[in-house]
Amino acid sequence: MIMLLLRLTLFLIPFFGSINLFGQVFFKRLNVPNPGIRSRILGLKGGEIALLSNDSILLRFTACGALQKGLSYSFPGLKILSGTNNITTRTFFKLTSNGGYALLNRVKRNQKNQAMLTKLDSLGNVVFSFVLDDNVFEQYPYSLDQDRFGNLFIYSNLGRIGGGEPYNNLSKFSPDGILLWSRSYNRGWSYGEGFCTTDNGFLFRTGNTLVKTNSDGEVVWTRIFLVNATPYVLPYEGDNGYWIPLNVFFNQTGLYSWYMVRVSKDGQQVLEKRKFQMNLTHTPFRKKKDGGWIRADQIQRIRLNGLPQLSEYDQDFNLIRSNVLNLVDYPETLAPVDLQVLEDGSVLMAGRYFNWNVILNGESLVLARTNPQLGTGCRDSSVVYPNSNDSLALNSQLVPTTSFPFSWNLVPQTATIRNVTFSDTTYCGDQAILDLGKDTSFCEGVPQKLANKTAIAFDQYIWSTGSQAKEITIDQPGKYWVRAIDNCQLDTLVDTVQIGIQKIPEIGISRTNIFCGDGPVRLVAKIPDAKIRWQDGSTDTLFLANEPGDYFVDVEVRNCINRFETRISECEKLEMPTLFTPNSDPWNEVFEPKHILGIAEASMEIYNRWGKRIAVVSDLKKDGWKGKGHPDGVYFWIISFVNKDNVPKRQVGQVLLMDSR
Repeated sequence: MIMLLLRLTLFLIPFFGSINLFGQVFFKRLNVPNPGIRSRILGLKGGEIALLSNDSILLRFTACGALQKGLSYSFPGLKILSGTNNITTRTFFKLTSNGGYALLNRVKRNQKNQAMLTKLDSLGNVVFSFVLDDNVFEQYPYSLDQDRFGNLFIYSNLGRIGGGEPYNNLSKFSPDGILLWSRSYNRGWSYGEGFCTTDNGFLFRTGNTLVKTNSDGEVVWTRIFLVNATPYVLPYEGDNGYWIPLNVFFNQTGLYSWYMVRVSKDGQQVLEKRKFQMNLTHTPFRKKKDGGWIRADQIQRIRLNGLPQLSEYDQDFNLIRSNVLNLVDYPETLAPVDLQVLEDGSVLMAGRYFNWNVILNGESLVLARTNPQLGTGCRDSSVVYPNSNDSLALNSQLVPTTSFPFSWNLVPQTATIRNVTFSDTTYCGDQAILDLGKDTSFCEGVPQKLANKTAIAFDQYIWSTGSQAKEITIDQPGKYWVRAIDNCQLDTLVDTVQIGIQKIPEIGISRTNIFCGDGPVRLVAKIPDAKIRWQDGSTDTLFLANEPGDYFVDVEVRNCINRFETRISECEKLEMPTLFTPNSDPWNEVFEPKHILGIAEASMEIYNRWGKRIAVVSDLKKDGWKGKGHPDGVYFWIISFVNKDNVPKRQVGQVLLMDSR
């Protein structure tokens, strides 16, 4: 086996195959200043990555984590409220149905808190941007989501200027930014989050209250949980109900205990409760393709130096695995902020890197892509992170919610956009390795696959056979090579392997043999140092076939098995006796064939010496002439038959009938 490494520049790389959708594992740090907890990440088509940091910096990366483009947005007359102290607008960055982006910001305008909705195309150009303005209320936006038709939903709280009753608000916009409707609800004033449900309605949580609406914002049901609850944890929709995070409280171990409660889709039943442990900083649960979930949080600093941990759960939130991403040592900390799960189960994660002794200063942005096992190769370590089904004293009830139509004054905004770039440091990740394995031999007649034996998924392949697939199937000996291109590292790797074929000698068994009824057909399979096994399980070198049929023998030599097959056919043979004695003794009572082989059907006519037909046998293979009532003497016969090849034939002869009684 020969390994060859070539370094090529990007413009020299030809296109040999399809692009790898998920890229390679990496863990890197960018010097984006003070990203805080306000970073959100998206996985794009082709494996590329989009990330929004500081509420106003849009970064786009290759599938390998290389920064392609950075844009910074500012809006004259507005202050975007960002940074670590802003816990509102937790869900604010969405990939739109046409491949662009939607952004939801809380802004300060005319000394009022207001929501701003911005839509960008795939290149980052502003399609529209406007502030939701009202003379009576300030707005505190919490969540942005999109239904399957591309309509955008904004969920928020409304605070009356000068004091008074607060409200929740839900507004729906068309993909073009047209306000379709807006409704307010009498369930404010608690932090919350919400999302579009699969029935194109909306589910939002405000404090310990859950409100489900239809696609027009009308309330379908409301359920209150009578328990102390942290009001800003996002609920989730599973295949078997809605999961609601509840009852987070600090305990003596420095962790947070909390519960996931499953509610039926119609809100009528509370189905189950499940207890967890988690830390103060954590990302939302993200759903996997198989229905499971993945979450990241920051391990307790005293226990594991404040490192991020990824945890995988099944669809009912039973823990499957946890993995700590260990890159730095105390007092530095890696804190996860957001993650997305890709189709193959690997994870994109955004976070922040900071020093515990210098809070809010010297922070930078962390970007990572794991493998499906949640690892990055940065000193990962698997840990047990307990969860249980401890009982929870929980009461809940269905209650009515009052809602009413609301209107907004949409104030268009102009954006100033500038290009930005940031240096980065890649700490670890997959090294591109190509390995076809050692030179080897395959058994003759058994096709074999050749493929890269490492876990690296290259972007482009070309084989010595001309194939551009990830793997090829071969059935001939020779030298084979593959050239694999890694777009991440701009490397071309070549590996070669020599393939031999192990042949099993022929054993001399003809593919066809003839059985003529005069003894068994002898089949011989004799090869030195070979294991023999016939179709009936016998292992002798000689097999005696006593009847027609299909036969085979398996011959194994040095772990290669070859099967030799033969078909034994009947010869064409019709032989009649010349004498029979129908005298009621046990012998020669019927005139019938001594041998009838290779014949499909046959009939016989019997004539006396004067040429008179005296008997007919319609099926000679089943019956014969019994001769009863006829005098001794010579009789003549004519047999008409059709052989196995469907050829009609005739055969004539004579027989002596003797009755010795």
